[in-house]
Amino acid sequence: MRVLIAPDSFKNSLSAQEVAEAVAENVHRTCPDMQLKLLPLSDGGEGAIDVLTYAFDFQKHRLQVANPLFQKITSFYYSHSGTAYIELSKASGLELLSKNEYNCLKTSTLGTGMLILDAVKKGFQKIVLFVGGSATVDAGMGVLAALGAKFLDTQANLLLPIGENLAAIHRIEFDSAQYKNISIRIATDVDNPLYGKTGAAYTYAAQKGANNQQIKYLDNSLRKFSEFLRQVCRKEMPFMKAGMGAAGGVPFGLSAFLNTEIVSGAELIFRLLNLAKQVSQADLVIGGEGKLDSQTLHNKLIFRLSREVKKQKKRLLVICGYFEGDENLRKKLAIEKIIPLAKTRAEIPTSIKNARFLLKNIKLPPEICK
Repeated sequence: MRVLIAPDSFKNSLSAQEVAEAVAENVHRTCPDMQLKLLPLSDGGEGAIDVLTYAFDFQKHRLQVANPLFQKITSFYYSHSGTAYIELSKASGLELLSKNEYNCLKTSTLGTGMLILDAVKKGFQKIVLFVGGSATVDAGMGVLAALGAKFLDTQANLLLPIGENLAAIHRIEFDSAQYKNISIRIATDVDNPLYGKTGAAYTYAAQKGANNQQIKYLDNSLRKFSEFLRQVCRKEMPFMKAGMGAAGGVPFGLSAFLNTEIVSGAELIFRLLNLAKQVSQADLVIGGEGKLDSQTLHNKLIFRLSREVKKQKKRLLVICGYFEGDENLRKKLAIEKIIPLAKTRAEIPTSIKNARFLLKNIKLPPEICK
């Protein structure tokens, strides 16, 4: 029997690779005769590049860049077959800051722009940019600044490329023509518009350190910035387009000046990993996710995986950190069996802390061996 182990990461606990390896150890012990294939997955957020490097022989490029607070760090990106793969969180992510440093009025995507610039200088004309996990709400100011853009206020003073300064922009000096042959595919893990109640600020700024007053300020700043760019670029800027609000508005800012395409991170990764073929070669698929709930139905990774498995009439079993649902939700997700590590909400902290041990030792249903 052939088993495909294809989990997402367990947030705040284990990477997708670590989940896959722990589950594989358990399955091998339970059903030693099974043929196992590990295929860690990602929705395009943090860890997206990690799952690709697990599957492909990527070349790694290291360089010094600025972190979200302009401190020097060593970051990296990868390349493969003429394409540079860059993950925003590796230079501009919340993961690079301690909680007391979270402040999306003061943070910048400058470091991500430095990674992109390095790739361009090395001759890469195709770039895939994964934008999940940002510490910023700067609408891509930092990225553009690294590429040569200058943001000026009414007194012609140079503005620092941070969210706090979005509303102060009076003029932009940028020779974007030099990047006319560069195409950037922006892979997002969310579909929020730039501003409004479901936009970048109201949806995500709180988790990046903003209070209610600052969230309102940032939302108004994003609105003003979009109106300004519409005049500067003399073209319609689709601020309400799905994905424009990802990573604090990075797709919007880049789309104003560069050759971009916004795509679903999960769909892109599924295609790159040839998920459909991997599923076709398996008898059973074992997925993994930190939490399953009603939101999973809204195109979350496990829902996308379940659609592919159902389409090919295969079996799907999912191990999750916690299942907040009932039998009806399980059926809607087309999952044969859901195995949660935590049975109650009270058990969640312990499960997060001991996820690796639990994944290796949780009792699997005997029918998976059949």
